[in-house]
Amino acid sequence: MFPFVYDLSFVVQYATIEQELMAKWTDTSSNLEYTDTDIQDICDALYRAELLNVFGCTTWEELQDKEYIHEACFWIRTNHPERTCPITEENKDSYLIEDIITLFDYEHFHQTHAWLQSMS
Repeated sequence: MFPFVYDLSFVVQYATIEQELMAKWTDTSSNLEYTDTDIQDICDALYRAELLNVFGCTTWEELQDKEYIHEACFWIRTNHPERTCPITEENKDSYLIEDIITLFDYEHFHQTHAWLQSMS
C-alpha cells in the first residue's frame, strides 16, 4: 500500500504501557516497585524497539542507512501535507527533520502509526 517499508500489522504498545504503569505508580495502594524514571526508561526502550520493528530494522544504523523514515515522511508530506509541519522561511532547510520529529518522535509515533493503520 505504501511506497516505503512499514509493518501496519504491528501493534504499537509503548504509550499504553506507559499510561498503565504510571497509573499503577501513582496509585498508593499499588505495590509497583518501579520509579517514574524506571517506567520512562522501560517505555523509551520499548518505543525504540517498536519504531525499528515497524520499519523492519534491527538497529538504528540500519534504519538511518535505509532512510525509511525519510521515505515515509516524504510520502506523508506529498499525500497528506496537513499531517506535516508547514514549510516556512525559517525551516525551509530543515522541514524534513521537523516532520520526522512531528510524526515519529516518542510523543507522536503511536498516533502516527494508528493513523497509517486507519488508511489501509
